[in-house]
Formats: sequence, structure tokens, C-alpha cells
Amino acid sequence: MGVEVEFQMMKPATESTPAQQVQTSSHPYATATLRNACLPVLEEIVRSLVKAGIQIRQFHGEGARGFFELTGEPLSPLEAADTLFITQETIRSICSNHGLHATMFPKPL
Repeated sequence: MGVEVEFQMMKPATESTPAQQVQTSSHPYATATLRNACLPVLEEIVRSLVKAGIQIRQFHGEGARGFFELTGEPLSPLEAADTLFITQETIRSICSNHGLHATMFPKPL
């Protein structure tokens, strides 16, 4: 089984403003999506996962601003479930460390 995690990085809500998408390219499937302030966060996520023994096959922008995908290597079902949980928690933690909110909800706005 392969693990593919799609997530959106957002600026967290405050008392006066709702959560907002981070600014990335207006062409969400292009490599230009990675030329923004999110790239260092994505790189830190990938480095942390690799350090934890999780192999990442690729990462790229997806279909909306601030929306990204990480794809891992095929694993046994139990390893894939463990990897999914660790990957999601790593994404949330690192984004939070950078003042961002990460959600795996498909349409948060």
C-alpha cells in the first residue's frame, strides 16, 4: 500500500479574521507552487520524515493555494497505517512551529 497525504497550509484564524490560505502560485499544479514561503516548511517536513525512516517518493503542489501532497513508498498495510499517522502528525507539528495550521480536510474553506 502506498501512502499519499494531501494537506493544506493555512494562516490560522484569529479573533478578527478567519483562517486564510497561504499565498502560492495561481497555477497550483505547476512547479511554481513551490517558489514561496512554504518551501522551507515542506523541506523540513520531508527531512524529518526521512530521518524517522519514512521514505518520501515525491512532494508537489496540488489543486489549490497552499495545498500540497507527499507521496511515500509502498508498504505493508500495517506499516502504511503507522506511516500515515506519523506523517500527518509531523506535518501538523512542523506547520505549527512555523505559525501555520495544517489541515487534511479536503475543502477547509
